[in-house]
Amino acid sequence: MGKTTLSTAEALAFLQGHVATVTRFDRLTEGEESQAFAFDADGAFVLRINRDRVGFDKDRFVHARFDQTLPIPEVTLIAPLGDVWACISRRADGVTLQDLPPGGAGRAAADVASVLDAMAACDTGGITGAGPFDGTGRADCDSWGAWLAQIADRDWQQMPDIAPALHIVLTQARHCPDRRGLVHGDFGSNNILVSGSLVTAVIDWSEAMIGDPLYDLANILFWRSWLTCMEEQ
Repeated sequence: MGKTTLSTAEALAFLQGHVATVTRFDRLTEGEESQAFAFDADGAFVLRINRDRVGFDKDRFVHARFDQTLPIPEVTLIAPLGDVWACISRRADGVTLQDLPPGGAGRAAADVASVLDAMAACDTGGITGAGPFDGTGRADCDSWGAWLAQIADRDWQQMPDIAPALHIVLTQARHCPDRRGLVHGDFGSNNILVSGSLVTAVIDWSEAMIGDPLYDLANILFWRSWLTCMEEQ
């Protein structure tokens, strides 16, 4: 389906129908799935627009559940915008790890590590199941290993050489401890905001899961060959 393509005028018109006074309005650097705009209205906020609201619901759920432990921006509004969805959340100070100058991500690595530790220590009681959960805290898999094993359900016919690697994953998945930690699912680069050497926000929880927190560390290691900010960490 692809990302939405609303104009700046359409996005501003939506805000003017839901926010009393907008005093500044600018486009933001966007991710892979949502359009994003920054605006001021008695505080700093972000407007995101997506074809699906599930990720926005997860952002709101995770903030409500873990805000005392993690720097997660508050979602103040989720509303339809024609046949797509809009989400307003508070804007944190700072820039993404990927937008830092050379060396910046390395200087922030200690605080990034502390955030990973804090996520791993979160109390996830009351969130049912394992693997990706929805905006109400429900996940469909019985165990973390069962979710990992679902990779075999994909259509791999165009990649026959992957069979040995799939066999390894499926074999190891049976032996994975059934950990029930909070997993961001796409940790790093564009989803971590920092100011100086400190993390100011962890954003975009659309891929969040219940499982082994080592998954987020593996994500950093996976992307290190492509992204300087990951390599520095």
